[in-house]
Amino acid sequence: MSRTKKYLIGFIFLIVGLICFIKASTTPTPDVKIISPNTTVSDLQLEIKQSIEQEYASGNFTLTEPLIIHNPFKNSPLSYLLKFKTEQPTKIQVVVEGKTEHASLSYENDQLAQEHEIQLIGLYPDYRNTVNLVATSEDGTTSSATLEILTNPIENMNFKPTVTSETSHSSELGLYLLNDDYNKYLIDSYGDIRWVQESTSGSLVLLQNGNLLTYNKSYFHYYQVMLQEIDFLGQIFTTYYIPGAGHHSLFETASGDILINSGDKTSEKYIEDMTYTIDRETGAIVSETNIRDYLDITRFEQTLPQYINESYNDWYHLNYAMIDSNDNTLITSGRSQSMVLKIDEQSEELKWIFGPHDEVTPEYQRYLLTPIGDKFSWAFAQHSAKTLPDMDNNPDTTDLILFDNHVDIGVFPREEYTDLNQFSRGVHYRINEKDMTVELLWEFGRELGSSARSTIISEIDYIEASNQMLVLFGFAIHGNLSGGKLYEVNADDSTDITFSMDLLGSGENHIYTAQNVSLDDLNLRSTVETPEVTVLGSEHLNAFKTMITTEQALPDATLHAESVQSVTLADDILTLSAYIPVKSLEDTIILG
Repeated sequence: MSRTKKYLIGFIFLIVGLICFIKASTTPTPDVKIISPNTTVSDLQLEIKQSIEQEYASGNFTLTEPLIIHNPFKNSPLSYLLKFKTEQPTKIQVVVEGKTEHASLSYENDQLAQEHEIQLIGLYPDYRNTVNLVATSEDGTTSSATLEILTNPIENMNFKPTVTSETSHSSELGLYLLNDDYNKYLIDSYGDIRWVQESTSGSLVLLQNGNLLTYNKSYFHYYQVMLQEIDFLGQIFTTYYIPGAGHHSLFETASGDILINSGDKTSEKYIEDMTYTIDRETGAIVSETNIRDYLDITRFEQTLPQYINESYNDWYHLNYAMIDSNDNTLITSGRSQSMVLKIDEQSEELKWIFGPHDEVTPEYQRYLLTPIGDKFSWAFAQHSAKTLPDMDNNPDTTDLILFDNHVDIGVFPREEYTDLNQFSRGVHYRINEKDMTVELLWEFGRELGSSARSTIISEIDYIEASNQMLVLFGFAIHGNLSGGKLYEVNADDSTDITFSMDLLGSGENHIYTAQNVSLDDLNLRSTVETPEVTVLGSEHLNAFKTMITTEQALPDATLHAESVQSVTLADDILTLSAYIPVKSLEDTIILG
């Protein structure tokens, strides 16, 4: 049996791709459909590489007349690949001229070589861009070339970046990596798009190696079963199939492993209350933590809204998890409980619970933090709970920042918490773990009122180099406009707004994450020399259903051909999208 057919049979199960919209139906006429699987991602990237090499071999491409490949991997419409040869080994500097003096972007491939593959990003959409290439040899001799590249407008972009701060720009251009429902973007501090890549998930993290990590491949609703590591040219390096179904944050540990939010791989009842650490090299589970082992899942059982506790029990709604580098503990944020937990995974010990004390049973009250200070107030339905590096040289304290959506989800008494639904904010708390107290040090957003209120998503980040807080209100609504509002604010003085930008558009728009980055943070040095995509963790695809192995017979239930909407083969995984009639699963699909 061929490898392809073996995998087709081995992984035909309905967890990943069988998205079932159950509907009553009469018995359909039996039918047979022959399906030829699509080529895999690895095959497609190999074909692209071979095509580029063939075109390159057919000509004499130089610094002044390079081979220019637009969007080679068909997912990054402002990215280009440049390929050429220099007579002597040289380093190549790329300068994309800005629309204004301080808006130019410059980066360098610092390896001496004669054969050059250059990732070109930083171009404006719908604009005639000027790109300068400077080649420097080992003895300091330079030569240069200028390219003119006309780009197309961006498709599937509903919001318009608009800088709203009056602060003058410094000589250093700011760059923000963010994403919405359709794309990932780099946006500069003048409000101009400088890079875009198609996206299937609101989760995005910039890895230590300068590549991007994001979810892909939907299971149901907004839950995903696959991660992809991808570069800014659009080349996929690694695919990870994950246990359960992931959503919200991704976090890279100090050792390079991946921490995800997910659900219990043995249960279909509970969702968004598990963390898994995935080995970066193998895709295996390094560790897992079940939040049900550390909290009372019956808290608010009678008052959580139906959409939280009906079909699936989203009693915690884990929306952020990270490893605190100060002591290697796990930090988790649960929206449904308005709680943040600190857990020692090694000893399986709960360290503290941050959050309102309402309806907490006696068993857990000893873990609750006691608020101190006149300006203290709790966060509600929060996101993006992160610990900071040591800020006060006190080993007993932990600094915690979070985005407080401050939303009433129906479980807290409004007569006690009267300001719910009035504003959202970024907040900096300090926790004394010895005294089990918490105080509020800094907040930003209360003064903006409903103009920046974001009931869902949103993020806060600390920019250590400039001592700024980056606060993203990810779903602000202004009349018929919605989207994000982004602020950089002095971390010591919340009245000092150093930068602000609206990311609003007509209809419903979500800006999920935002991160301040520099070109040095990005992997702009990878080539297309390695087309093979590494596929890890396929064993996790039986997270919710039973896997069919090659030794087992196929199930009796088969699909009527007309019910199949699409069939794709990604790596070794066959994905079916189909309608399944309730009363008749009689017909046959033959895979050939």
